[in-house]
Amino acid sequence: SWDFGEKVQGGSLVLCLSAALLNLLYLVPENTRIMFQKHVLEKGIRAGGQRPGDIEEDKLAELNKSPQYRRLSQRFVYAHSVSSLVNVLSLLFSLVHVWYLTSHLQTI
Repeated sequence: SWDFGEKVQGGSLVLCLSAALLNLLYLVPENTRIMFQKHVLEKGIRAGGQRPGDIEEDKLAELNKSPQYRRLSQRFVYAHSVSSLVNVLSLLFSLVHVWYLTSHLQTI
């Protein structure tokens, strides 16, 4: 039977793996799909390929008039934020595991 610490360690490893798989199999492909859809619209007015701050103001204003582009931008920000949060949670679960390991080290 597992004691409390072992349950915490096992649970944190399962949650870390689950978060990584969620990101890998769903969130990252969704972010990439949205990003490529935005690139298609940007290339349509020859505004794509630059860094975000490099798009000329008139082209940026033209893009922002498009409801489709605004919707894609909002979806991208939301999906990217969720993906970042999942990454932070995965890191947190990994830190719990490392804490458990280091708390059980024996001195030589």
